[in-house]
Amino acid sequence: MKKILSLIAVVMVSGLAYGQAAYTFKFENLARKSRFASCDSLISVELEKAKKKENTKATKYAELYNLGSKAAFSLVHPELLKGAAGNPFDTTLFISKSEQALDYAALSHDYDMRPAKPGAEPNPKFIAANKEIVMKMLDQWYFAGFFFLETDKARAAEYFLKYTQAYKHPVFTQAEQDSIYNVKKDNYSKSAFNAAWTYYELKDWDNMLKAAQVVLKDTFNMHTTYLMTCEALLVKGDTVNWLKTLEEAIARDKNNEQFIEWQQAYYLQTENVAAAEQTALRYIELHPEDATGYFMMGAVELNMKKNYAKSREYSEKALSIAPNNYRILVNLGASYVNEMLAKVSSGAFKYVGHPGKAVPSKDKALYDKELAEFKTSYEKARGYYEKVRELEPSNSRLWAYPLYVCYGNLGMEANANEMKSYLDN
Repeated sequence: MKKILSLIAVVMVSGLAYGQAAYTFKFENLARKSRFASCDSLISVELEKAKKKENTKATKYAELYNLGSKAAFSLVHPELLKGAAGNPFDTTLFISKSEQALDYAALSHDYDMRPAKPGAEPNPKFIAANKEIVMKMLDQWYFAGFFFLETDKARAAEYFLKYTQAYKHPVFTQAEQDSIYNVKKDNYSKSAFNAAWTYYELKDWDNMLKAAQVVLKDTFNMHTTYLMTCEALLVKGDTVNWLKTLEEAIARDKNNEQFIEWQQAYYLQTENVAAAEQTALRYIELHPEDATGYFMMGAVELNMKKNYAKSREYSEKALSIAPNNYRILVNLGASYVNEMLAKVSSGAFKYVGHPGKAVPSKDKALYDKELAEFKTSYEKARGYYEKVRELEPSNSRLWAYPLYVCYGNLGMEANANEMKSYLDN
């Protein structure tokens, strides 16, 4: 609660003095005695009276709503202090009067800005007074979020998200709203993430996505927010926006490997080579200094176009930029293994890969050439996968089976048996 208390420390009841009407003097007298509930009741009565009259002036409404906003704020403040101290407090009053204070300030401002007669310029009297109240309440919904977090997560998330829009109150000019946002944007990002995470836990996907949009205006917890957003969109079956989100995440998030894998897996599954290639090439164009685009293009050539030599060109370029990226190394190893498997299955090798097939003496040179290419490829693949093992020793699914295949084809029986022990576990 220390963080909340530091915010509350700036909240103080301001002076209450406007106009010369009888209700104003009565209001001031009640306020001096801290009888704020009576102040609130007084303004409610006066507002009802005003609404029954046909010719009540806008200036009177501006004053009444301003006083009503002050009364509501004064009722909220003690409850806020109780909640911040961890003591029981009236949550219903806290929420209802907070909303009233902010709504009344908006109504006061609206009436205050109305001209006395058509064509005249407005002569506002309560701009500063209304701004003072709203400024003191900018963090109100942030407090509410924490107050409800243990008892009502849905309401907590609602208030965390509502807090991020508090600066848009109509008493502020656009320039003032921009200024407040810039000062508080880190708090807004954190509060929006609190909302997104809470909605995610509740599986309230629509509100989670709404909160995520606010979080993703900045970079706070961007990676986690993109992960949650992708899951929410998949649950909703919104593949179109899921793909758009993946592209955005790949472009913005440095830890984008998972998003790349999802995107490429989708394009592979749907056999959409053109989309995968276009996305990768566009990324290279926008970020030529980044390994990501070259990795993506290497994956397209490897998995979709089966152009293993071209795949290695892109992957080697990516590796020159990010030499310890294990995913690039995996693709390079796979390019050699898959190329050999493709040659065997297509009949490109006459003898290698066909055990038991006799090699006549006239074809020994051809056999030796095939075998040299076969072993050279597996030797290169072995080097890449051993590097993957070095970088990711605890992630045996990345390297155990590929190395088992490489060692087996290279006649390294002891090493192959070691890899088999990982596969058997």
